Amino acid sequence: MMVNSFEISDSLQLIPLAPEKVAEAHQKRDARIWLDLQISEPGELEEWLDKLRVEDLSRRLCLEAGDRSGFYPLKREIFLVIPVLAKTEGPPEVDYVAFVCRENLLLTFHRKPVLDLQELAALEKSDAWLPERSISGLVSALMIDLSLDGLQHTTDLRNSILALEKRMDREPEAVEAEEIRDLRSELLTLAS
Repeated sequence: MMVNSFEISDSLQLIPLAPEKVAEAHQKRDARIWLDLQISEPGELEEWLDKLRVEDLSRRLCLEAGDRSGFYPLKREIFLVIPVLAKTEGPPEVDYVAFVCRENLLLTFHRKPVLDLQELAALEKSDAWLPERSISGLVSALMIDLSLDGLQHTTDLRNSILALEKRMDREPEAVEAEEIRDLRSELLTLAS
Protein backbone atom coordinates (compact mmCIF):
# COMPACT_ATOMS: atom_id res chain seq x y z
CA MET A 1 0.00 0.00 0.00
CA MET A 2 1.17 3.52 -0.76
CA VAL A 3 0.11 6.17 1.74
CA ASN A 4 0.39 9.91 1.14
CA SER A 5 -0.95 12.48 3.55
CA PHE A 6 -1.01 16.25 3.56
CA GLU A 7 -2.30 19.11 5.60
CA ILE A 8 -3.58 22.28 3.97
CA SER A 9 -1.85 25.22 5.61
CA ASP A 10 -3.43 28.63 6.18
CA SER A 11 -1.45 29.83 3.14
CA LEU A 12 -3.08 27.11 0.97
CA GLN A 13 0.05 24.97 0.74
CA LEU A 14 -0.05 21.16 0.77
CA ILE A 15 2.30 20.28 3.61
CA PRO A 16 3.32 16.59 3.86
CA LEU A 17 2.04 15.00 7.06
CA ALA A 18 3.38 11.76 8.50
CA PRO A 19 0.69 9.08 7.96
CA GLU A 20 0.87 7.99 11.60
CA LYS A 21 -0.24 11.50 12.62
CA VAL A 22 -3.36 11.61 10.42
CA ALA A 23 -5.75 9.92 12.88
CA GLU A 24 -4.94 12.44 15.61
CA ALA A 25 -4.51 15.49 13.37
CA HIS A 26 -7.88 15.15 11.63
CA GLN A 27 -9.70 15.40 14.96
CA LYS A 28 -8.63 19.01 15.42
CA ARG A 29 -11.49 21.32 14.54
CA ASP A 30 -9.45 23.61 12.28
CA ALA A 31 -7.48 20.80 10.56
CA ARG A 32 -7.76 20.21 6.83
CA ILE A 33 -6.18 16.84 6.13
CA TRP A 34 -5.94 14.76 2.94
CA LEU A 35 -5.08 11.07 3.17
CA ASP A 36 -4.57 9.22 -0.13
CA LEU A 37 -4.30 5.42 -0.17
CA GLN A 38 -3.24 3.29 -3.10
CA ILE A 39 -4.48 -0.06 -1.89
CA SER A 40 -3.20 -3.45 -2.94
CA GLU A 41 -4.92 -5.63 -0.30
CA PRO A 42 -8.50 -5.27 1.05
CA GLY A 43 -7.46 -5.46 4.73
CA GLU A 44 -5.29 -2.37 4.35
CA LEU A 45 -8.32 -0.16 3.86
CA GLU A 46 -10.09 -1.60 6.91
CA GLU A 47 -7.16 -0.66 9.15
CA TRP A 48 -7.40 2.96 8.02
CA LEU A 49 -11.20 3.01 8.36
CA ASP A 50 -10.72 1.88 11.98
CA LYS A 51 -8.10 4.56 12.66
CA LEU A 52 -10.32 7.27 11.15
CA ARG A 53 -13.48 5.96 12.87
CA VAL A 54 -15.39 5.46 9.64
CA GLU A 55 -18.42 3.44 10.71
CA ASP A 56 -21.79 2.07 9.66
CA LEU A 57 -22.99 2.81 6.14
CA SER A 58 -19.88 4.82 5.24
CA ARG A 59 -17.66 1.88 6.15
CA ARG A 60 -19.78 -0.55 4.17
CA LEU A 61 -19.73 1.74 1.12
CA CYS A 62 -15.94 2.06 1.36
CA LEU A 63 -15.46 -1.69 1.52
CA GLU A 64 -17.94 -2.44 -1.27
CA ALA A 65 -17.19 0.54 -3.54
CA GLY A 66 -14.97 -1.41 -5.86
CA ASP A 67 -15.68 -0.55 -9.44
CA ARG A 68 -18.98 1.29 -9.59
CA SER A 69 -19.65 5.01 -9.58
CA GLY A 70 -21.86 6.59 -6.99
CA PHE A 71 -22.65 9.63 -4.87
CA TYR A 72 -23.91 9.18 -1.30
CA PRO A 73 -24.56 12.24 0.89
CA LEU A 74 -24.57 10.79 4.40
CA LYS A 75 -25.09 12.34 7.81
CA ARG A 76 -21.41 12.81 8.80
CA GLU A 77 -19.74 12.65 5.41
CA ILE A 78 -20.15 12.50 1.67
CA PHE A 79 -19.03 9.39 -0.16
CA LEU A 80 -18.27 9.58 -3.89
CA VAL A 81 -16.78 7.09 -6.36
CA ILE A 82 -15.74 8.10 -9.87
CA PRO A 83 -14.00 6.32 -12.76
CA VAL A 84 -10.66 7.78 -13.84
CA LEU A 85 -7.78 6.87 -16.12
CA ALA A 86 -4.91 5.42 -14.14
CA LYS A 87 -1.37 6.67 -14.69
CA THR A 88 0.19 3.45 -15.95
CA GLU A 89 2.89 2.59 -18.44
CA GLY A 90 1.40 1.83 -21.82
CA PRO A 91 -2.27 2.21 -22.69
CA PRO A 92 -4.55 3.86 -20.13
CA GLU A 93 -6.54 1.71 -17.72
CA VAL A 94 -9.72 2.57 -15.88
CA ASP A 95 -9.63 2.69 -12.09
CA TYR A 96 -12.07 4.04 -9.55
CA VAL A 97 -11.27 6.67 -6.96
CA ALA A 98 -13.35 6.82 -3.81
CA PHE A 99 -13.66 10.06 -1.85
CA VAL A 100 -14.78 10.20 1.79
CA CYS A 101 -15.33 13.86 2.57
CA ARG A 102 -15.70 15.22 6.07
CA GLU A 103 -15.41 18.82 7.20
CA ASN A 104 -11.74 18.43 8.10
CA LEU A 105 -10.69 15.23 6.31
CA LEU A 106 -10.54 13.96 2.76
CA LEU A 107 -9.80 10.27 2.38
CA THR A 108 -9.18 9.09 -1.18
CA PHE A 109 -8.43 5.52 -2.12
CA HIS A 110 -7.83 3.61 -5.33
CA ARG A 111 -5.94 0.57 -6.67
CA LYS A 112 -3.73 2.11 -9.34
CA PRO A 113 -1.78 5.38 -9.52
CA VAL A 114 -4.26 8.08 -10.56
CA LEU A 115 -2.76 11.32 -9.26
CA ASP A 116 0.77 12.59 -9.53
CA LEU A 117 1.02 13.30 -5.81
CA GLN A 118 4.70 14.21 -5.92
CA GLU A 119 3.90 16.84 -8.54
CA LEU A 120 1.02 18.19 -6.44
CA ALA A 121 3.09 18.21 -3.26
CA ALA A 122 5.94 19.98 -5.05
CA LEU A 123 3.71 22.84 -6.11
CA GLU A 124 5.31 25.87 -4.56
CA LYS A 125 2.26 27.83 -5.57
CA SER A 126 -0.44 25.37 -4.54
CA ASP A 127 -2.40 28.44 -3.47
CA ALA A 128 -2.98 28.95 -7.21
CA TRP A 129 -4.28 25.38 -7.46
CA LEU A 130 -6.37 25.31 -4.27
CA PRO A 131 -9.30 27.75 -4.35
CA GLU A 132 -9.70 27.83 -0.55
CA ARG A 133 -8.66 26.07 2.66
CA SER A 134 -11.45 23.54 2.75
CA ILE A 135 -12.11 19.93 1.89
CA SER A 136 -14.61 21.01 -0.78
CA GLY A 137 -11.94 23.26 -2.31
CA LEU A 138 -9.48 20.35 -2.32
CA VAL A 139 -12.03 18.00 -3.92
CA SER A 140 -12.78 20.64 -6.55
CA ALA A 141 -9.07 21.04 -7.38
CA LEU A 142 -8.59 17.26 -7.57
CA MET A 143 -11.62 16.87 -9.86
CA ILE A 144 -10.25 19.55 -12.18
CA ASP A 145 -6.84 17.83 -12.21
CA LEU A 146 -8.40 14.44 -12.97
CA SER A 147 -10.59 15.89 -15.72
CA LEU A 148 -7.58 17.61 -17.31
CA ASP A 149 -5.81 14.24 -17.36
CA GLY A 150 -8.84 12.76 -19.12
CA LEU A 151 -8.83 15.58 -21.66
CA GLN A 152 -5.11 15.05 -22.30
CA HIS A 153 -5.70 11.34 -22.93
CA THR A 154 -8.53 12.24 -25.31
CA THR A 155 -6.30 14.66 -27.22
CA ASP A 156 -3.47 12.14 -27.42
CA LEU A 157 -5.82 9.44 -28.68
CA ARG A 158 -7.37 11.78 -31.25
CA ASN A 159 -3.91 12.70 -32.56
CA SER A 160 -2.93 9.02 -32.77
CA ILE A 161 -6.08 8.18 -34.72
CA LEU A 162 -5.55 11.08 -37.13
CA ALA A 163 -1.92 10.07 -37.69
CA LEU A 164 -3.00 6.48 -38.34
CA GLU A 165 -5.64 7.66 -40.84
CA LYS A 166 -3.00 9.66 -42.73
CA ARG A 167 -0.68 6.66 -42.83
CA MET A 168 -3.54 4.48 -44.07
CA ASP A 169 -4.23 6.96 -46.90
CA ARG A 170 -0.56 7.13 -47.91
CA GLU A 171 0.56 3.55 -47.29
CA PRO A 172 -2.33 1.20 -46.43
CA GLU A 173 -0.07 -1.86 -46.40
CA ALA A 174 2.17 -0.25 -43.74
CA VAL A 175 -0.64 -0.19 -41.16
CA GLU A 176 -0.83 -3.28 -38.99
CA ALA A 177 -4.15 -4.63 -37.71
CA GLU A 178 -2.64 -4.60 -34.19
CA GLU A 179 -2.28 -0.80 -34.36
CA ILE A 180 -5.97 -0.42 -35.18
CA ARG A 181 -6.91 -2.89 -32.46
CA ASP A 182 -4.75 -1.08 -29.87
CA LEU A 183 -6.29 2.30 -30.70
CA ARG A 184 -9.79 0.80 -30.59
CA SER A 185 -9.00 -0.66 -27.18
CA GLU A 186 -7.80 2.75 -25.95
CA LEU A 187 -10.94 4.37 -27.30
CA LEU A 188 -13.17 1.87 -25.50
CA THR A 189 -11.22 2.40 -22.27
CA LEU A 190 -11.58 6.15 -22.58
CA ALA A 191 -15.29 5.82 -23.36
CA SER A 192 -15.86 3.84 -20.18
